[in-house]
Amino acid sequence: MRPAIPSVVAIALTSACGPQPPRAADVVAPPAVAATEPARPPLVVAAPDPDPPRPAARVAVASSDDGRVTTRGCGATRVPPQRRGGGLVVSTPAPNVPEVQGARLRTDTRGTLTAGSQRTWAGRDVPAFVPLTIGTRELFLLDDVEDGLLALYRDPYGASSCTLGANDNCAVEVRLYACDGALRFHVAPSDRWSRPDRLELQDVRWDGGVVYYNEACQSYSREAAGACSRLVALDPIAQKVLWRSAPLRSNGRFLVRDRYLVTGYGFTAEPDALFVLRRSDGATVSRAALPSQHQELTIEGDVIVATVYPSDRRAFRMVGFDGDQPKLTPLPAATRGSVPAERPPKR
Repeated sequence: MRPAIPSVVAIALTSACGPQPPRAADVVAPPAVAATEPARPPLVVAAPDPDPPRPAARVAVASSDDGRVTTRGCGATRVPPQRRGGGLVVSTPAPNVPEVQGARLRTDTRGTLTAGSQRTWAGRDVPAFVPLTIGTRELFLLDDVEDGLLALYRDPYGASSCTLGANDNCAVEVRLYACDGALRFHVAPSDRWSRPDRLELQDVRWDGGVVYYNEACQSYSREAAGACSRLVALDPIAQKVLWRSAPLRSNGRFLVRDRYLVTGYGFTAEPDALFVLRRSDGATVSRAALPSQHQELTIEGDVIVATVYPSDRRAFRMVGFDGDQPKLTPLPAATRGSVPAERPPKR
């Protein structure tokens, strides 16, 4: 039996692109990745503030005579104060809404992911040149990246490709928009799933000309015979999969750092760990155990922090990430902040 799906956010247990045979992608050499980055100042990770400051209020944006407002940041453009696409409602300026803790899917939407339900936008302002829907797929995530805006679109359950409670994979599409509104590329990872069922994209990143995303297990890995939660590198211009990692290497969030990617995998009654994968071929080069699946990953200087529970942050120093033998070195418990006497059960 699968864990219950909270109604406040899309912690999806299925995604879909109806049954189809897996495609064997040609493996090509990945784009060159710079060996080093400019030195970053070290950071001392202290215990979390018992009363952390609240996010600063959003700056008010004045409306013009026709009622339209201007989006902030890349691609500033006038849009209506509210737009709708499918079940998604996007307001400008975007509301300052905190992220939902514990969600496996990284998303800028709030609400249940079923067709006919309303979802509200909680990410950055959405410029007019970024459509809210592509066919039945809705805007799900919009990241500021060096080359512009990276947009992820996903099918809601019951819209087209996937059904809530089934094992199909939901169709997804990734697009890169330049700040002038030009569409740099669009690619559908769901056309390249490694299997036709029990997979979902839980996070996506763009760096160095490569789209990285995970084909995460929808639920327990045993339901997919362990053949899930791989990290994938995709060249969106050549429309080629560059590599897939070993299974059970990535669900939830992951990060790009130097020549490597820091990922994590875990689930109820399964081993939980962080992994360091080589960007050139996806090979696993290092591993660090966790007590439970990470909810969040952040980089602070040369330290990566894995939030296991809101009151338990595990800190690791990233050693050797500019060389061939990177590793994650656990920092003392004092850097984690207060740990409850009794941890809640693993999710």
